[in-house]
Amino acid sequence: MSLWHRVQTARAARRLRARAKNIGIIGRLWLHGGGDVEVGTDVKFDGGAVGIELRTFPGAQLRIGEMTVLREGVSIETSKSIHIGNRVHLGPFVKIMDSNFHALQGDRHRRPTPEPIVIEDGAQLEERVIILPGVTIGAGAKIRARSVVNRHVPAGVEVSGNPARPVRR
Repeated sequence: MSLWHRVQTARAARRLRARAKNIGIIGRLWLHGGGDVEVGTDVKFDGGAVGIELRTFPGAQLRIGEMTVLREGVSIETSKSIHIGNRVHLGPFVKIMDSNFHALQGDRHRRPTPEPIVIEDGAQLEERVIILPGVTIGAGAKIRARSVVNRHVPAGVEVSGNPARPVRR
């Protein structure tokens, strides 16, 4: 790990540990922006192979519940609000963003309104899942690998695909 990576990870670790207890950080972790970040106890950041990036824009809130695990390559970007519950597992290369950061149609310079994201307790997101703005993932739901979630997922439901659709209830 380069000196720059070590310094960035050390800064992120100090910022998070000042607000939470028993945080485990493996490998690289980058924490950017001026938003509010809350992390519960016993959260594990496993950025061993590829770093984890958390970006909070000014005025935004990122909340990560207790005993949650974030694996390598996870990227979370919030302009407004992302709440991740307790005992949630975010697999490798999961991408969560509450804004598209530019209009999808028409004037591409217009910034769309961010929509909050909620991932409830016990949800599991396998590798390379993408969560789009305005989504709520219910407690205990499972999102299969490489799925793109663009609408709410009820509690206990397993979804897969692009766009994600129920596999079993």
